[in-house]
Amino acid sequence: MTSSNSLLVQLLDQEFRNQRRGWGLQSADLRSRTAGQRLLSHVYGVTPEDSPGEVRRKAVAAVRRLSADFPDEMRLAVEYALAISPDAQWRSLSEREHSLAQTLLCSARTARRRVQDAFQRLAEEAAAEYERVNDQARTPDGADEGWAVRSLESLLRLDTPMPEVTETRSVVALRPGLRRIVTRFSLPRLPDGVPAAPDVVAEVQYGATLRAPARREGEGHFLHVLDLPRELGVGEHHEYSMTYRIPEGYVIRPYYAFVPLVACDAFRLRVRFGADRLPSRVRRFHGVPPRRLLDRDSPGEPLELDAVGEVALEFDRIRAGFAYGIAWQPAVGDTRFE
Repeated sequence: MTSSNSLLVQLLDQEFRNQRRGWGLQSADLRSRTAGQRLLSHVYGVTPEDSPGEVRRKAVAAVRRLSADFPDEMRLAVEYALAISPDAQWRSLSEREHSLAQTLLCSARTARRRVQDAFQRLAEEAAAEYERVNDQARTPDGADEGWAVRSLESLLRLDTPMPEVTETRSVVALRPGLRRIVTRFSLPRLPDGVPAAPDVVAEVQYGATLRAPARREGEGHFLHVLDLPRELGVGEHHEYSMTYRIPEGYVIRPYYAFVPLVACDAFRLRVRFGADRLPSRVRRFHGVPPRRLLDRDSPGEPLELDAVGEVALEFDRIRAGFAYGIAWQPAVGDTRFE
C-alpha cells in the first residue's frame, strides 16, 4: 500500500466515523453532512442537486456495494453502525453497538471492536474504488479520466435481423471542466480461422457526438470518443444514449453481460427476443466472474418471458470486474449465435 493510499484510507475512515454519528444514514441532516465530506461524496456519487432521500439512497447503495463480499459478521457490523439494518434503528451509535452485541452474542466492547475492524476494511474498499475511478486506463486525449458511470440502462433487441443494443448511461464528473468521455463495446473473440468481422456500427441517439471513428482494440473491442454538449463541473451528472448494431455475419455467444470496470450504482436490462425466435431457456446471472460465462454449467436463475417475448431485469450491489446480465439457449435454426 502506498503512502498516498494510506492517507486516503485514513481520511475515508474519518469521514465514515462522522457518518456513524447520531442516526447514521437515517440522520435528517445526512445531506448537509455528506456535502462536507468530499471523498465520500465522490464514492456515493452525490451531487448538489440530489434530494435528501436521493442522498440516502445513494449512500446505502454504495455502502452495500462496497461491503458485498465482506464476511457476514463484518457486513452486519457495518449495517448496524450506519443504521441501515432494520434491526438497528436506534438514535445513537452506542445503542446500535449494544444491539449488535446482543445479535453477535458478545460484549459491547467486542462489538465496538467489530465495528472498527469493519470500517477499516470499508475505508480500504472505498479508497480502492476512489482510485479506480480516478486512475482508469488512459486514452491519448485523457477522455477516460475524471468521470464514472452511475447507472446503465440497456435494451437488447434480438427481433431484428442481427442483434442491436441501445445503452443509456448516466455519468458523473469527478473533475472540473469535463467535456470528453469514452465508451467501450466488446464482442466475443472469433473462433480460430474465422476472418475478422467488420466494425460494429455505433450511433449516438442523444447527449453527445462522436468525435472520431471507432478505435479497434484487438479482434472485438471497440472504443468511441464522445464530446459532451458542455463542460461539466465536479459532481454534475449527464445522460447519453448510443445504439450498437452487430455487423451481418458476426456469430456471437448467446448472452449479454455488463462487466463494469468501475463501480456502478444501478443496471437495468430489457431483452426483446421476437415471437418467431423464442429461446428454449433463459437465465439471469448476477455478479459472476466473466470466465464463468463460457462454462456449460455457468450459474444463473431461470427466467420466464412475457407475452410479447421480452424480459426486464434490474441489478444492484454491482461490483467492478464481475458480470451481470442474461444468457439464453437460442431457438433451433437461429444461426446468429455460436
